[in-house]
Amino acid sequence: MKILKCLVVCFLLLFVVNCLADDSTDNQGSFSEFKNSFTGFGLNIERVDAPNLTTINMVFDMDKVIASIPTLKTAQLLNPDLTQTEINTFPMGVVFVFAQEVTPSTLMEIYNEKGVNALKLNAYINAADDYGNIKKHLMYSLDFNKNLANKISWDTFDYSKLPKIAPNYRLGDWFGSQVANEASDSE
Repeated sequence: MKILKCLVVCFLLLFVVNCLADDSTDNQGSFSEFKNSFTGFGLNIERVDAPNLTTINMVFDMDKVIASIPTLKTAQLLNPDLTQTEINTFPMGVVFVFAQEVTPSTLMEIYNEKGVNALKLNAYINAADDYGNIKKHLMYSLDFNKNLANKISWDTFDYSKLPKIAPNYRLGDWFGSQVANEASDSE
């Protein structure tokens, strides 16, 4: 219940002003160009194609994402009213909401290409463990397919619906406990 509460708080904190992919239907550029556009914000996207499954691994560097927030706010990719106190109180939540915002754009970019049907998306966060060592932790994972992608109106899709519509959407255990700790620490 605490995880759900924190996720709701995170979604409210970071209501996105603009969709990342305003020109998404133009299908300009390649996936390589798309994924490279996020490296400056602390996001590295890897694509692995297999005969029956495309896997997307999105790795968010927590420190770089947090450091990029002023730029993301200026670019109207995050709520400009997001305060430093909120960022400091909910750093995992901030990265989570940014990840949730980027995920639909990533899915849309993949499904604009021909030949992709089944897809597995894993979102990871590089963050310090209890001992201060930076580790890659699973934030969430989901499955997706072409039929589902065709049902979505990408221009108006609300990313907060992703956990509801994506098959096998699940939070990583470590990440879920960290988000719950942020929520309980803020009470």
